[in-house]
Amino acid sequence: FQGEPRMSSRLSERLAAAGAAVSAIALIAATAQAQTSYSRISPNELQEILATQGVPTTIERNDLGPFLSATTDDGIEYFIFFYDCTPGGKDGESCAAIQYYAGFSDDVAFPVWLSNDWNANRWDGKTYVDNDGAMVVAMTLPLLGGVTRDYFIGSLPEWDLVLTDFLDHIDWYGEGATGFPPDLPGGGMGGAVGGPAGPSQSK
Repeated sequence: FQGEPRMSSRLSERLAAAGAAVSAIALIAATAQAQTSYSRISPNELQEILATQGVPTTIERNDLGPFLSATTDDGIEYFIFFYDCTPGGKDGESCAAIQYYAGFSDDVAFPVWLSNDWNANRWDGKTYVDNDGAMVVAMTLPLLGGVTRDYFIGSLPEWDLVLTDFLDHIDWYGEGATGFPPDLPGGGMGGAVGGPAGPSQSK
């Protein structure tokens, strides 16, 4: 009967080795998934990432290409445009930068100094007054060198802070405001993907 313990020991060793191998494979797979790098991204891919954070978006398209539209809990509509795009990716475009964008208009044109004052004191979002006097705030995120999912997920609270501070900066009280951004220059493959033609959000 002395062979039985040796048989059991060998079996035990084999099971332990097999279990270690399975654990190692699982760890490698998990690490690879966690380290997935994006040097370009499509609208569909970004939409899927944002959805995991409870941020619903709609993929829209105009003559310049696809973009995402979304609305804050306060009813402020914003857009995510795609830059430096080439054919490929899940939605037909693969892009090297994204830009959060929101535009606002009032009964009178916003003064340029209001935009200059913001730009002189902020690095995390830039503004300009367009030809119609609408005030625009934008936050651009390049994917240079490759980024992880956390880069996009982390951009959500950053954009929320920029947008909240910007609304305070222009003294905006537009609960439930909706609208569309003005036309943007550039677009299509290799340029900015602009939003649909129409007015900016108004009070």
